Amino acid sequence: MFFKDLKNNIGSLANDLEGKINKNINDTVLKLKTKVSKDKNRFVDGTFNLDLTYITNRIIAMGYPSPEDDESSLWRNSRKEVRDFLELYHPDHYLILNLTENTYDSTYFNGKVYHLGFMDHHPPSMGLLLHLIQIIHHWLTSDELNVVAIHCKAGRGRTGTVICSYLLSTELYEGQIEKVLEVFANLRSATGEGVSVPSQLRYIEYVNQLATKYRDISSIQNPHKYLLKSIIVNQVPNSGGKPWNPIIKIFNTTKPLEPVLLYCNKNDPINYNHGGVLYQFNNLLLCGDIIIKVYSSKGEILIQEFLKDFFDKSTIKFGFHTSFIDNNYLDLSKSQLDSGESFLSTNEFSPDFKLRLMFTPVIDTPPVGDEFTQQISNNNNQQQL
Repeated sequence: MFFKDLKNNIGSLANDLEGKINKNINDTVLKLKTKVSKDKNRFVDGTFNLDLTYITNRIIAMGYPSPEDDESSLWRNSRKEVRDFLELYHPDHYLILNLTENTYDSTYFNGKVYHLGFMDHHPPSMGLLLHLIQIIHHWLTSDELNVVAIHCKAGRGRTGTVICSYLLSTELYEGQIEKVLEVFANLRSATGEGVSVPSQLRYIEYVNQLATKYRDISSIQNPHKYLLKSIIVNQVPNSGGKPWNPIIKIFNTTKPLEPVLLYCNKNDPINYNHGGVLYQFNNLLLCGDIIIKVYSSKGEILIQEFLKDFFDKSTIKFGFHTSFIDNNYLDLSKSQLDSGESFLSTNEFSPDFKLRLMFTPVIDTPPVGDEFTQQISNNNNQQQL
């Protein structure tokens, strides 16, 4: 009898202990996830605690859904919990847009995933951004119950770029770029932190110009071509008395995950003049989506080349599209430049630091055959008169 009671008591104690351990583990995991998500608003109910926010009742911004066998699921969204959430609240009516570089098995979400990624802290290409807007529009208008869940890694920069761009394409928010950015920031973050990378903000503004008919969408289908003549830096950064000899890399990013290197100035001369710097180019042809990265030292470029974009230590970078260049130049102030590792916030760069890119437009001339056909047409018209 004694041993039977002892066995029952030990069993009961073990169950209680296991329950307490599991509860402590779950509480610790939830605290870790909440800490990692920082200021971002989370979806919390009796069943779920997810880094996930409704921006509208049909558009969801969320963090990356990590697989259960990946340790990142301890601090990021669990892929299983995200699926359970969507199946519970939006069964058969959800679509996921994955904006990261990493694909995963779409069948886990019943095939309702588009993998359309671009690099972290970078803008998408205009073609990709308009394609994403089109996907969202088609999905949401095909059934009033449909919702779209959009994620990148943290569910803020790339995710916010796409969501804000889509909202600007709707009648409700057309032309209201400041309001759209504010709505996303206030709903996604408890401290009002939304899209902050200047190049991503620039591409949101591009969509705003297209939506308000300030520019024609045909300029994206047939991008304007320019020859880059020079980059003018108004002030040489303070590098402790040493000469500032940056390395400039220029990429075409029409395919965002497959950037094409167009230029690198490792051996080209740099002209210093009146406290500024002039970089001249030998008629470098640019067309479409462009990313320019500036490295302040050879050490930074060696890190980037050896470890690729995982540890890209560019001092300055910025992206733009050639169809949005006005008057053959592009001015970018300090606040309009992306800064890796917050380099631009140091004393090396004055508050007045800015760049100017000078261009010459390339006018495509029709082939000889087309000119001949046009001439015949003109002659016929004259004869009819």
